[in-house]
Amino acid sequence: MGEDRRKLILTKVKDNFSILFPLTPFPKFSSSMNISTVELFGHGETDTGAIRNLTKITMDGILPHPKNNYDFVFNNDYAPGYYTNYLYDWMVNQNNLLMSYRTDTQKISHLNCRIEKFDFAEEDGSKNIKFNLTLREYRENKLTDSDDVVNSQYVIDSYGSDTYYVGEGDTLITIAAKLYGDSSKWNYLMNKNNLKNPLILEVGQGLKI
Repeated sequence: MGEDRRKLILTKVKDNFSILFPLTPFPKFSSSMNISTVELFGHGETDTGAIRNLTKITMDGILPHPKNNYDFVFNNDYAPGYYTNYLYDWMVNQNNLLMSYRTDTQKISHLNCRIEKFDFAEEDGSKNIKFNLTLREYRENKLTDSDDVVNSQYVIDSYGSDTYYVGEGDTLITIAAKLYGDSSKWNYLMNKNNLKNPLILEVGQGLKI
């Protein structure tokens, strides 16, 4: 039966250092899509594409104190401070982590992530630490530039369309930051769309990306 117990392991990618939670918290995965729409005259609201948002994982758990001698923990060698120090440090430094949720025989979920939020406290005098942890998926920006040419096909594939429709309050700078992760690419958008003035955009206007 021991090999069927679920384990949660966080690994700091840079130096391949891992911590195995002594008691497995049960993670809750939250995934969503960012749906883009635009109001077209005579047609009403139209779907212009969707982009997957970063997955978030929330979990509540307990870090037991070894002096309590629980026989059901994975590791009874470390006090709760061992775990809280690492988790707090990884959060503050925004270290890239790999979350592995698995049994000895089955991979349940793997996710590249960073720590977004970490709360912990001793609440009942037992020396056990109760914690709440939020992980946020981390994705590398895969855009590459060569002689200032933007990898448009990657953006198009990610965005789901080769056309971006200008929304209320949009500027070329905010659109470039949204699509390419780099606000300096506003000039690329201006040139590709043969715009004369980067400050003049109309709501509903289609821009080739």
